Amino acid sequence: MHALYFGPSDAPLLGLYHPAVHARPRRGVLLCYPGPEEAMRVHWAYRNLTQLLLSNGFHVFRFDYYGTGDSSGPSGEGGLHRWNRDIQLAAQEFCALADVEVMNLVGARLGASMVATVPLDLSDVKVAHRILWDPVINGADYLLQLEGLQHQRIANSRYPLERLLDPQAAEALGYPLKPLVTASIRQLDLLTQPLATAQRITVLTSTPCAEGGLVHQLLNKHINMEHTTVDEPCHWSTQEVLEQALLPTQIIKHIGDLLTQSSGEDV
Repeated sequence: MHALYFGPSDAPLLGLYHPAVHARPRRGVLLCYPGPEEAMRVHWAYRNLTQLLLSNGFHVFRFDYYGTGDSSGPSGEGGLHRWNRDIQLAAQEFCALADVEVMNLVGARLGASMVATVPLDLSDVKVAHRILWDPVINGADYLLQLEGLQHQRIANSRYPLERLLDPQAAEALGYPLKPLVTASIRQLDLLTQPLATAQRITVLTSTPCAEGGLVHQLLNKHINMEHTTVDEPCHWSTQEVLEQALLPTQIIKHIGDLLTQSSGEDV
């Protein structure tokens, strides 16, 4: 693994480049994290997925969005518009590092929503597969879910000081939500926004699916979009498991299988 900073010198982003030892010919997977309040929950899942993809011969690149993780920027800054740009920068950096000819993208939750819509201008690089793991379909609904979870967290906290927090504060599960961030998320609506181009786009839903009805509407609108369900729970919006890491072994394996299958098709 190679850790590096990339992007603009006044606002660098942290990237983690994982080169495969026995690589498929110039094929890479760019992993895009969810929003900051869910990123830590999928961290180990992404690490395990990275190891699986490396063993299958894919180069892998992970990174932190502006204002999240170890990238520059104050916590709570950024927003979908800036994070979309971060994905574009990460894809360009990845192509330069690995001399990638075929790019695949995987995202969970808000990361999946951005993977679905962010255009990539990568010259001769082919975008083969975009995999959307439990995508957020409607940003306004998602913000309401976060607000409800925040209120539950304060009300049910074991710590007296935390119960004194203002439930109306612009915060979601320990992470500040500045107006620019919430405004950008509120504008998200995959049912009205155009999807980016790729040879394949697959929606992968866990059970129970948090946005099952909206997923079906999305599939009905985009008839060429593929859908697969893995019978493994991912409780994104359940108070009892908010502080638990997600380690969905079957979903990780299924994503690996989808990408391996794609790599045999885009020759």
